Amino acid sequence: MSAVIGQRAAAGVAADAPPSGHDRIVGDAGFAMGAKLFYLVTRLGLPPLVLAHITLADYGLWAACFVIIGYIGLADLGLPSIYVRFVARLHARGDVDGISRTLSTGIFSIGAIAVAALAGLYLALPLCFDLLKVDPAARPTASLLIIGTAAVFLADMTLGGFAYMLHGLQRIRLEQQIGVAACTLELLLIVAFLQAGLGVMALLAAYALRYAFSLALTIRQAFRLLPGLSVSPRRFDRALLREFAGFGARVQASTALSIVLHSADRLLAGLTLGPKAIALFDLGGKIPIAAMSVPSAITRVTLPAASAIDGSADAASFRRLAELCLRASRSIGLASAIPMAFLAAFATPICRSWLGDRADLAVLPLIMTLTAVAAHLHIVTGPASATFRSQGNVGNEFVYHGLRVAAIGGGVGVAFLLAGPSVAGLAWGVAGGIATAALIYLVYSHRRLGFTTRQFAGRVLLPALAPAAIAGALSALWFAAVPPSLPRWPSLAWLAAFGLAHVALSAVAVWALLTADERQRLRPILRRLMPSAIREH
Repeated sequence: MSAVIGQRAAAGVAADAPPSGHDRIVGDAGFAMGAKLFYLVTRLGLPPLVLAHITLADYGLWAACFVIIGYIGLADLGLPSIYVRFVARLHARGDVDGISRTLSTGIFSIGAIAVAALAGLYLALPLCFDLLKVDPAARPTASLLIIGTAAVFLADMTLGGFAYMLHGLQRIRLEQQIGVAACTLELLLIVAFLQAGLGVMALLAAYALRYAFSLALTIRQAFRLLPGLSVSPRRFDRALLREFAGFGARVQASTALSIVLHSADRLLAGLTLGPKAIALFDLGGKIPIAAMSVPSAITRVTLPAASAIDGSADAASFRRLAELCLRASRSIGLASAIPMAFLAAFATPICRSWLGDRADLAVLPLIMTLTAVAAHLHIVTGPASATFRSQGNVGNEFVYHGLRVAAIGGGVGVAFLLAGPSVAGLAWGVAGGIATAALIYLVYSHRRLGFTTRQFAGRVLLPALAPAAIAGALSALWFAAVPPSLPRWPSLAWLAAFGLAHVALSAVAVWALLTADERQRLRPILRRLMPSAIREH
């Protein structure tokens, strides 16, 4: 049975590491989800504010920057996963010197690559402009945006080892607190800089200051938590490079494909339809993707928990690992279904209230609906990939990458063949491909873990239909009772009321679907969230 899961976790997982308690996993996941929710809420007001100060084309240039730097991220050598694994193992042994050598080797290796990548990007700017169909008049501005965002991104990629060190030390809450503080600062700076008339450069300035702030805090906390930590060229260890090259290379290749596929809609939009199409896909996917980041915290805590289990040791360990994966998949499916169902069902009033009734944004609700449905299925794949990766088996992820490439390519090809190149056709093709690939991968992965399709569907997929049914019923009520001409603020107020009703009804439905054990594990978190007066009563 051990052959099913693949190799032992030879790439940095300590076989004798104590397993994380389920209560700690739930607690860390809950805190991380709260941080992601805060980020989502604070970001909802940005696009209307930004579009009130800059054009849709300029916003498209800003969105294009992140498509480009996403590809630059392919040069990270798979170090994020390596940092987490190695730091966790070395910390368990009390080996601060080993952590110092790991960080020094990673930081100086990535630093050298970052300098070369920035120089290469500068030389490749004309090609980037041609591929993304950037107007000649906009190219000076685009140059500043692209080089600026790339420089900030590469600095964060180089020094981000300190943040991953915190994750390896299982200081997930501290890591998230720093992230929340940095995102809040960025939001305030964007507002101030836009009001000062900086235009699209306001976004770049705020982005740079956000990462300067977060890196400074993270580095300070890293040295505080590990007295004796030292990062210097003298700590560079060539022997570690050989260790990095094995597991890290496989992780990097998987991450590379993930980045490419994550930006497939915007990349294809830029290549076939231009910057305005990039802006439409960026705006249409902004809320669903941000909402998806909230339940994705479950995958984040699944990796270290699964790493503590050697699934190849014996049949009992394998069953424990498989059950952890299924339980995490079920949790993320239920948690994701609530926001995604509402976004899919209420896309039209959300877009109208959020960005106004604009002719150039008429296709936005369709993009949001399709993105929400596809994103829900995609995020449920996270625990399966994390479980296999925890055992040193990254190959399973390439199955999903291959499925997505084939399904997205086929979906877009059929859509363009039937209706010609268009934003709507591209949205249908990409979303349909992602959803199809995710379903196939989920069934495949859980069957490898010993679950039948019926068991997986019954515990993970079908329960998520309850929030979808509730969202559909509320959506029908909305379109029957709320006039489409309602002004923005009253419309937002009604959306908030419908959203609260959806969350409340869905929470009741999900609670009814939970097992007694699942309810028991959630009760401590719910008690902490309740006001003291309610607890005392």
